[in-house]
Amino acid sequence: MTASAPGSLEYETFVSDGTPRAGEERLPNGDRLVSSPLTSTLIFGEEDAVLVDPPFTREQTEQVGDWVERSGRRLTHIYSTHGHGDHWFGTAELVKRFPGATVYATRGTIEVMHQQATGGREQMWDKRFPA
Repeated sequence: MTASAPGSLEYETFVSDGTPRAGEERLPNGDRLVSSPLTSTLIFGEEDAVLVDPPFTREQTEQVGDWVERSGRRLTHIYSTHGHGDHWFGTAELVKRFPGATVYATRGTIEVMHQQATGGREQMWDKRFPA
C-alpha cells in the first residue's frame, strides 16, 4: 500500500506473514498456532526514510531489509511503537545492514523492551519461537 501525505512525505506498508509457534498446542481444527501478521511502515521523502516497527524473525527482518533497499531511500531512523519483541527484535540486524540509522523509542517502550529482552524473552519468545 502506498499513500501520499501532506508535503513531500509518503508511506508504504509491508506485511510479514505470521510465524508458526513451537509446541503441541493446536487450533480446534488441528492446525498449528501462528502469530499475527506484522506490519512495518516506511515513511519517506525523496532521499531518506524512517522504518516503523521492524519485525522479529531473521527471515522477516531480511525481507523488510530488502524492501527498504528496493525503495532507493537511505534509512536514517528506525522507530518502535511499543516494546513487544515482535516490534523490535530485528532492529540490530537492520542497523548492521543500514549503518548510521538511529533507533528511537519512548522511555516507556524502552522499559518494556528491557523486560522483553530478559525474562520475557526466556519465558515466552524463545519458547514459542525458538529459531
